[in-house]
Amino acid sequence: MTCHNCQLKAVKAGKDHKGNQRYRCDKCKRRFQAEQDKLLGNMYLPEEKALMVLQMLVEGNSIRSITRITGIEKKTILTLLSVAGGRCEDLMNRKMRKVKVNDLQLDEIWTFCRMKEKVKTRKGLTSDHLGDAYCFTAFERDSKLMLTWHLGRRTEQDTAAFIEKVYDTVERTTNIICDCLFARNALKLRAVSEDLRRTFRP
Repeated sequence: MTCHNCQLKAVKAGKDHKGNQRYRCDKCKRRFQAEQDKLLGNMYLPEEKALMVLQMLVEGNSIRSITRITGIEKKTILTLLSVAGGRCEDLMNRKMRKVKVNDLQLDEIWTFCRMKEKVKTRKGLTSDHLGDAYCFTAFERDSKLMLTWHLGRRTEQDTAAFIEKVYDTVERTTNIICDCLFARNALKLRAVSEDLRRTFRP
């Protein structure tokens, strides 16, 4: 460990109340400890409470109910959800590569942001951040292992982006299962290979 002020090698000088090793510089007499990666980044929420909140979210509790039960602010829960989601996405991007599966199932989950598409059309709004949204998912049918996902709209561009993620994640599959609407959208794309076209074709 090197002193930040003197750039000299420091010596061990005991531990703090949490058991973290502390160091002392013999020249400037400064005491410090090595910087450690925090689980929650810059958040001050204790890790025990953070894990409890994430478990409640996984079990299906709403954000407002978690606020009432734990006393944690709504903004703090949303920030924690964003941090945990980003970490999970990074983990999937690093680990889910060239996976061999037998039965690959493609599906989509419908939701909406702030308002449904018909309300957006009636109000004359054109923002892409409003209206219907679809979460495309690819998972192994038997084990239900989620391989990749993509959030967007039911367009050829978002379908192409999702198919590219599937190509990057799955190395080989013997069977692809999907609904007819998704198959029609995928068949329109030039990026879809002939093997995949034959699988999609009824």
